[in-house]
Amino acid sequence: MAKWIAFCCVFALAPLLASCSDSLNDRAARHERRGDAYVEQDEFRKAVIEYKNAVRDKPDHSDLHWKLASAAS
Repeated sequence: MAKWIAFCCVFALAPLLASCSDSLNDRAARHERRGDAYVEQDEFRKAVIEYKNAVRDKPDHSDLHWKLASAAS
C-alpha cells in the first residue's frame, strides 16, 4: 500500500516539476532579451546583470555565457 501511495505522489508531481522547467526557460529568455536590449543601448553593466540572471536560470546555455563575457569586457 505504501508503495502505491508513493507511486501516486511521484506521478502526480511530475507535471508540476515539468512546468517549473518551462518557467525557468521563460525567465531565462526574458533576461536574455533585456540583456540584448541593454547592449544595444551601450548599458553594459545592466546587460551583465541580466545575462547573469539568465545564466543562473539556464547554466547549460553556452550562448548566454558568451553574451555575459562579451558584455563584461
